[in-house]
Amino acid sequence: YRTGRLKIINISNTKPLEAEVSANGNTQRILVPGGGANVCDMPVSGNTLNVEVKNLSGRGTMKQTFQVPEPTPIHRENNIIASVSTRGDIHPQDDPWVPWNGPEDLSAEFSACWNSVELKIRISVTDDKHFNKFGAETWRGDSIQIGLDPRGDGEFLEPEPGKKFGPDDFEFGAALGNDGKLYLSGSHNAADVKVTRDEKNRKTLYVITIPWKNLKIKPFRGMVFGMSFLIFDDDSGQGYDYYAPVGSGIAGNKSPAKYKKFILED
Repeated sequence: YRTGRLKIINISNTKPLEAEVSANGNTQRILVPGGGANVCDMPVSGNTLNVEVKNLSGRGTMKQTFQVPEPTPIHRENNIIASVSTRGDIHPQDDPWVPWNGPEDLSAEFSACWNSVELKIRISVTDDKHFNKFGAETWRGDSIQIGLDPRGDGEFLEPEPGKKFGPDDFEFGAALGNDGKLYLSGSHNAADVKVTRDEKNRKTLYVITIPWKNLKIKPFRGMVFGMSFLIFDDDSGQGYDYYAPVGSGIAGNKSPAKYKKFILED
């Protein structure tokens, strides 16, 4: 049930292109307008997509093999989807002054499950000190951020000037403040978020429930989508000292195209 989405671009400004696209035994004909693009979905064999594009409007054939990353499965019953536990998980990676002293300082386990109504995510963070005094600027202290590309189409997004996200993409943050209150930032209306702190065991638990209707999508077995995470660690109360990402596309150059890929399975 896995497919790869191909984008065929016609660099001609005026002439439309009729193309025959073949991949892994499947063939489709598509029309690509002059100066425009068209997409088609093709079956993936293993982790490769062997593509041949014939120009039916003229001459020329292109062949290319694409590597398709294996998405991480999310089952209907709760399962672990990622973890943070080593120095290699901590950023900035080349900064000797990052005060990470081991998993007791910061580590995390991510788990998730899904049904026809919602996606539920649990992030259990081990953190020796919990600080966040920044209110709605959640990312400045101990907190999490989540990026979601529900349709997994970030690679095909042609954003409007000044915009990083497509109309179906989300990014939001959550933090438990020093005052015991929950603070949210970004597109948090997409989710129901609960955060609790177990000070005795030095653990912070984030439970995020996201109704599929909020994402304007109907889930199905085999659905691939993009999702990345960030955990910020503030050891002094003066602002975060470092962060731990799962996937890319949140910190630095924001891009849903870089989100980690997940797949819904039974």
